[in-house]
Amino acid sequence: MSNDSVHDLPCPLHNPKGQTVGRIEHEGERITLRKHVRPDAHRLSRPPGFCIATGHLDLLRGFSQRYGVPAFVELNADGHQWVSTLGDFAAGIPVHRGGYEPQRLLPLAKWEHRGPNGHQLGLFE
Repeated sequence: MSNDSVHDLPCPLHNPKGQTVGRIEHEGERITLRKHVRPDAHRLSRPPGFCIATGHLDLLRGFSQRYGVPAFVELNADGHQWVSTLGDFAAGIPVHRGGYEPQRLLPLAKWEHRGPNGHQLGLFE
């Protein structure tokens, strides 16, 4: 999945079952990986944070290098947005959960949290 030479943007993202779980889009001066998630199912509690498949992060990195623009990850959860940079994931925690592809966990403190109306919220709002 990390070979982006056969892909163009927007690029759908798939899980190991072949289901579409998000997409990578080119938006002017940035590349964004976007996913819709359910906090009750996708937000880990110990440590608190969100995981992204390493293959999806590799694909995002490839597009960022190809287009020469910064890369971001945006999760949409119940009307809230969680935004981080691809660079933040370099310090992320490698996670191997049964039934899932290898992932990197980014703690909640590293995400910018935006509420339903788009304004930035504190970590626990």
